[in-house]
Formats: sequence, C-alpha cells, structure tokens
Amino acid sequence: MERLNKSQDKNVETGWEDSGGELRSQILAEILEVQRKIDAVDKEKEENLAIMKRAEILDDPHAQGIFEERFEYEMRRLDMVSYDLEVKLNGLKYQLSNLENKD
Repeated sequence: MERLNKSQDKNVETGWEDSGGELRSQILAEILEVQRKIDAVDKEKEENLAIMKRAEILDDPHAQGIFEERFEYEMRRLDMVSYDLEVKLNGLKYQLSNLENKD
C-alpha cells in the first residue's frame, strides 16, 4: 500500500497526487483479496476437522500421539494465519472509513 502525506494527498514515495477514488478502489481490492484468503483458511480448517473426525484411532499410542500433535500444530498455525488476516482486514476497513469520512 502506498503511503500518503495526509496534508497534501500526495504519495510520499513518488510525490504524485493520489485521487481519493483511486485510493478507495485500491483499498477495496485489498479488502476483497484478504477476505478471499480468510475464506480459504476457514475452508482448510473445516477440511482438517473433517479429516480428524473421520480418522480412526491408531493401534500404536505413539503414532496416535504424533498424529494428534500434528493436527493440533496445523490448527494453531491456521488460527494464527486467520488472526493475522483479520487484523489486516480490520486495518483496511479502518483506512477505508477514514478515507470516506475525509470526503
């Protein structure tokens, strides 16, 4: 995302003026992309839960423990990815609301 000098509505890196409509469309595109990623992570979590529910208990307790630990690790990883995406989404929504309030 390009940084803007709020007092002049200019891109700090290029010095070019940035119209509010262009910035708004960039933010909306980023929001849609982040939402798609969140949906993909949620789908992966559901698939992992379905696999775990269908899985049969292994005869070897050690192998069963490894299987369960791997599942827990993967779910924690997906939770962290989901959290990071939610934080990014909230930040983008905040930027969009500031932009709309400015107009």
